[in-house]
Amino acid sequence: MAPIHLAGEMAVWSEDKWADFEGELQRQLRAERRRLEQLAARRERPQSILLGSAAWALFTAAILLVLFY
Repeated sequence: MAPIHLAGEMAVWSEDKWADFEGELQRQLRAERRRLEQLAARRERPQSILLGSAAWALFTAAILLVLFY
């Protein structure tokens, strides 16, 4: 999109152009939020699997200690 300021003067936009500009900004914002949410979800999955595995390992170790001690 062309810059609003051109040669030190404020360019004149119609209401339609301004609405299109704002709409595009909103679309970009929503897309960036979706991207960040997906990235956060991808980071959480391996961590939750690791925590679950660690919990089961501790539980199993505790049972083995009780049985063989």
